[in-house]
Amino acid sequence: MNQWLRKMKVTKMGYDVNINGVLSQITDHNSTVNYGYDLEKRLILTERNMEGKTSSIAYNYDIDGNINEIT
Repeated sequence: MNQWLRKMKVTKMGYDVNINGVLSQITDHNSTVNYGYDLEKRLILTERNMEGKTSSIAYNYDIDGNINEIT
């Protein structure tokens, strides 16, 4: 589980209906976490905005679909 989510008290969850209902956003009282996906529905970006500061994690995949880089 993402370390950010462990500390959140979720008040709202959003799903992207254009990508078969994947989780796209989680919000609590002071932060929002957004998720981005590629066409294969693989997670490519996790972005957290908390009190005006944004942190992000990007995921890259090799040709076989394995994560080969996290930045």
